[in-house]
Amino acid sequence: MESRLLYSATDYLKSSIHWNKTANEEWIYFGVDKNIDSNLIHKIINEHFNEEDIFFVHERENSELLDSQKNKKIMTSIVEKKNFFLWNRKLTKVIEFSNIGVLRFGQLDKLEA
Repeated sequence: MESRLLYSATDYLKSSIHWNKTANEEWIYFGVDKNIDSNLIHKIINEHFNEEDIFFVHERENSELLDSQKNKKIMTSIVEKKNFFLWNRKLTKVIEFSNIGVLRFGQLDKLEA
């Protein structure tokens, strides 16, 4: 899928996401600077996406499909610097990352026709 289409789809679909809650909180703190818990991030990604290839949606021109190796490389370089989304191939499951050290994950509610 083209980068601009991924970005537009994210903008359209994000209001239809049912965000999971952990300990009654929607957002999960993963840390900032040298205190980033990369094990927590990778655990959530692996559990939520079951080792699927995922779409990385960051900007209109910089969104793409990632395999697990490229995913780990991007996570270490961008996780605390930018806001972005990770989607499964069907665009039904998502993880949203915020540059303030939090993430949330969920799945798409059924869209109204």
